[in-house]
Amino acid sequence: MNITRARNYRLYYGDPTQRILDISLDGGRCLLGHNPKGLGKNYKNSISRALYTGFPSGVHGKIARRLRKRFPSYFPWIFPSRASALWFLAKERGMHIDESVFYRQDELSNEHELSNQYGGHSRLEIWRPFLDREMPVARFAAFVLPLPGHFTPQILLFRNETDQPQAAAEPVSPVLLRAMLHVYDLLERAEDLHSLGSEVKIRHRPQSAQNGYTSPWFHEKQWARFWDEPSGVVRRRGPYMYADTASRTRIEPPAALGNNAPWDADTASRTRDEPQNQTRQWREIRRIARTDGVLLPQTISDLIILPSMASDSEVKKVRTILERWSAIYE
Repeated sequence: MNITRARNYRLYYGDPTQRILDISLDGGRCLLGHNPKGLGKNYKNSISRALYTGFPSGVHGKIARRLRKRFPSYFPWIFPSRASALWFLAKERGMHIDESVFYRQDELSNEHELSNQYGGHSRLEIWRPFLDREMPVARFAAFVLPLPGHFTPQILLFRNETDQPQAAAEPVSPVLLRAMLHVYDLLERAEDLHSLGSEVKIRHRPQSAQNGYTSPWFHEKQWARFWDEPSGVVRRRGPYMYADTASRTRIEPPAALGNNAPWDADTASRTRDEPQNQTRQWREIRRIARTDGVLLPQTISDLIILPSMASDSEVKKVRTILERWSAIYE
């Protein structure tokens, strides 16, 4: 499938009328959409003003100050790419982390277990917007800024100043730095105003528009349209969908009877083969979803991220897909 255009949370391919709703959103990089408001114009203006030449512009310092205000207990560091950030953690801190950590559900599905590990500083915490936790708890954290693209900079947060790179910061494209600042402004609007519009425009918006399904965008009532089940294995926190596998009851031989306890071989086989069966079912769900015009993450362990704008028909399709996903764990 060759993508010809991306708009908001939809990808267009082939014929201009063919489109697919993306609910993987590149692990959160596209949380504000594939083309956040004004981002293209920001790139254009930066290039037209020759800011790609790398002369000092003060943008790096502006971003750092904004991050310090958001995370007062941390020291932010901007790496030119996600790969370079992970390389630093591996080389200087002995933390060998795969990039898939930015996509997995672990941060939400096993949060209590991970919090204990954070106390031992053994993991990299992934901090995402629109969650009900205000501050990271780990020694090292990665901030998923919703700037689309695989070659965008990565922000790491260090609790201890001595953990930061001792050498001079690697150069980051000034064009991308300005884009980061622009997206950060949009994110703050989305968090504070539940919209990407300015406060003045929102205040003077007609009441009829305020009650519409697209307003406010970044709000619980938007994401609840897709999934509002308070219990069960499949759960939602803000726009993030995950499987709370820690809440599932797993049948094991009674410990009091020791290793020679009578054991149902069929049950043991099903428990052992469960991940493979779930993977097969997920692939089938993903295939059906793509036929219905919805793009799911690659694996069942990846986060599903709900869009902040979708039509009623798209919401109905996504709800059906989420119900099929939930049925895997029954």
